[in-house]
Amino acid sequence: MSVPELQKLTPRQKEILRLLFGGFETKSIASELGISVHTVTEHLREARRHLGVSSSREAARMLAQAEAGPPNNMGPSNIGVAVPTAAANSLVPSSKYRRLAYLGVSIMILFAIASIALTLSNTGMRLQQSDTAAESVSATAADADPSPYPVRDVPVARFEQVKVSGAFMVTVFASDEENRVRLQGPLAMIDDVIATVEDGTLTLSYPEGAERSWNPGAGVNIAVWTPTLASIDVDGPSRVEIIGPQGDSFSATTQAAGSIEVTRLDVGEVRLATNGAGGISADGMAREATYSVGGAGSIDAMRLRTTNARIAIGGAGSNYANVSGEARILLSRRRGGKVEVVGGGTCVTQPADSDRVACR
Repeated sequence: MSVPELQKLTPRQKEILRLLFGGFETKSIASELGISVHTVTEHLREARRHLGVSSSREAARMLAQAEAGPPNNMGPSNIGVAVPTAAANSLVPSSKYRRLAYLGVSIMILFAIASIALTLSNTGMRLQQSDTAAESVSATAADADPSPYPVRDVPVARFEQVKVSGAFMVTVFASDEENRVRLQGPLAMIDDVIATVEDGTLTLSYPEGAERSWNPGAGVNIAVWTPTLASIDVDGPSRVEIIGPQGDSFSATTQAAGSIEVTRLDVGEVRLATNGAGGISADGMAREATYSVGGAGSIDAMRLRTTNARIAIGGAGSNYANVSGEARILLSRRRGGKVEVVGGGTCVTQPADSDRVACR
């Protein structure tokens, strides 16, 4: 694999491929990284596309070989080659010495082949134990998830905001691809999902505002692609992962028990708010940040590097932030969650000298 192809892989894609190469199954990778199976398979799909292969295991082997680098004994060598003496007026060794040289090189090649074969054999035994569903389902289904559940693509109009209402597993890819939505799960449950766009907002919900499907089943995974994502609002026990939002501003809000994980954020201003038991985590960078904790859920933004931040704590949840400039902190109740700020910035707290604030 060439260096440009390797550079196309994201750090999370490389991490998943390494685990796959090490013998992990799709479900065990999801458990190891704390993400959904659907997210794992989407990363594998993108990795296969970048590397131009149809097998995730082949992509894992390609990455492993590229990261291992060439063997140390590669290159020119004089082993087994006769050294010409001063009496010889020719640089070409005799046929006897040539035969010895060829024999020495042949023995080295045989040893190298035997070593590589043994390594691939051990690796193959581990990989045979992995989830083989991704290789057996149709190409369309394998793009989304190596599972027997069907996939349905839903045509949608252009949107820049997303609202999730109900119990779903949602992955939002903020990429160059056009707006689209893909559902996967039992057919009866897919039929219950409503995906509509109105005034630039994509809403994912169940009929009549229900929290869950009327039909029994394992649930519905939803993948969303959008070139621009300005905000996401989660109202319900959904688990949402957002990858790569960029632009002037971005906001994320939880209204109930749902959770939001934002990775590779790169915006001018970010606003994160929890109004229930759900939590938000984020990594990346932003110049300005506004964090609001209004319920029992917490905001973990330790890996989100910001210059300045405004932090308001009005509930039992806590806020963890990374601020290099100034953090203005408002504790609106005498009791509640705590605030921890790292990054070397200064903290201005109201009320002052609260034991619920740690700033370093």
